[in-house]
Amino acid sequence: MRFGIITPVFDRCLGSLELLFREIHHQTHKNWIWMLCSNGYSRKISQFIDKKNYILKKSRKNAIIESPSLAYLNMDYEETPDAFSLMANISKRRDYCIHMHDSDYVIFIDADAKLLDSKMFEIISAELESTSKAICIYKIELSKSRELPIFPISYATIDTLNYCISTMLAKRVGYPTTVNTEQYGNDFWFIDRCLKSTNGDYIFIDRVFGKYNGNNTYLNMQTLLGVHFKNEMPAKLLRSVKAFIYRRLLDPFRL
Repeated sequence: MRFGIITPVFDRCLGSLELLFREIHHQTHKNWIWMLCSNGYSRKISQFIDKKNYILKKSRKNAIIESPSLAYLNMDYEETPDAFSLMANISKRRDYCIHMHDSDYVIFIDADAKLLDSKMFEIISAELESTSKAICIYKIELSKSRELPIFPISYATIDTLNYCISTMLAKRVGYPTTVNTEQYGNDFWFIDRCLKSTNGDYIFIDRVFGKYNGNNTYLNMQTLLGVHFKNEMPAKLLRSVKAFIYRRLLDPFRL
């Protein structure tokens, strides 16, 4: 089973990508391709991928079926200076990556995520091969005292790091490329549509595989997004959106 790992990237996350590469590289299941997608070409990201592919090539021993590698995708999406545009831009990159690979399953791992279990891919692969499910859901650590997902699954109870989806299903559903401004995000739209298309059929692994925001070495998103608000935005809307961002980052899944 081959996994397609999708990570939207930008230059400031290189420190986090170094940590994440070690964790992905140390996975016992080696049949994966890691797709890093930026908005526009980045020389630094390209150099990072070239170096890591060289490391993978040197460490690969007689691997015929299992062939881990990194791929660099970059697209020029028009981006207006506001938070919703940035969110939509990231989603467009995820959707682009979904349609640009032919792996068996898609896994979304953001640059700031941390993998806690070196057998994550191996366990997921074994479970999926034994059940042939299109969706696999598992646990992640949100904080020292909180885990996701929270059942029943609804908005703000599951993260993109919580699941992998069959590539066929992901391509059919497509990652939403517009932002729901009422719910301030569109990540839940994707998993919700996938679950509905399979009548809620999935396999659940009762094991913690990752940590939300566990490898964040760059600026917090509220700082990054703070520069994306237009000065002419109505003050009330500006305060409400900023308050949402701060709240979601301090406690990302509080309603």
